[in-house]
Amino acid sequence: MANQSLLDLKTFKIRDWISIKIPTLGEYRKLKNISELVNMFTTTPSAHMIELDDMGIDFTQISDYEFFLKLFDTAFVKPQVLMTCDMSDDDKINLLSTLQIIDSNELFDCVDFNSCYIDNENGLKTIKDAEGNQIIDEFIYMQISSALCEIFNVKKYKRKPGNNTAKEYILEREREKAEIAKRRNKQLQMSDDILDGEIVALVCHPGFPYDFDSINNISIYNFYACVKQVIKKDQYDKLVTGAYSGFGTVKLDKLPEDKLNWLSWR
Repeated sequence: MANQSLLDLKTFKIRDWISIKIPTLGEYRKLKNISELVNMFTTTPSAHMIELDDMGIDFTQISDYEFFLKLFDTAFVKPQVLMTCDMSDDDKINLLSTLQIIDSNELFDCVDFNSCYIDNENGLKTIKDAEGNQIIDEFIYMQISSALCEIFNVKKYKRKPGNNTAKEYILEREREKAEIAKRRNKQLQMSDDILDGEIVALVCHPGFPYDFDSINNISIYNFYACVKQVIKKDQYDKLVTGAYSGFGTVKLDKLPEDKLNWLSWR
């Protein structure tokens, strides 16, 4: 990822049989399942430690890949498997019609995950297509996850307690936070609300060349690159203002070089 620019890409090739689509901002806001798909490949056991603990699973003992496979196994409707079940044809059709089918083609080229399955050959779990061809193993999953984090500006949530006492403390604190939020009927801020706020901030920012219509034509990766650049430039301006304000609040010679180079947005 570090050696290839994503600024001009519409797809990012992982393997010959699987590529990631890089939608425009406008496309991203209209697609129904894309956020769920991105989350499936980028979330971590740490982000779901309470749910895992309730299931009797230690979040520190399950890898990101193993957790991804659990999500994958429940996320996609597999019609070819369902049609072999001992049910009447009418019941099968009715069940299929009520299930929410996630369209993996919103995010990926060349592969339909609804026709794939998890295979456990020689103790190594991989995802194979309907013809039995291996399409995802742990290494490919890591490549996909890393690429999605870069494209969609995702930061993985990781907690690594040093011992069991620390782990129990973290779990207790997370449960307390969840309970307080529940009592207050506090709703988590939706990603759409956050995205709308970022769009408004950029469009209203001096010098930003896009309006509410044209901003939808840039890729989601370029959009988040602009967000990072605007933040970096604003931080730089504040540092320089503080340095030359006459109050000596900021010493430029004491700051790391990356803080003084606003062109480096990463």
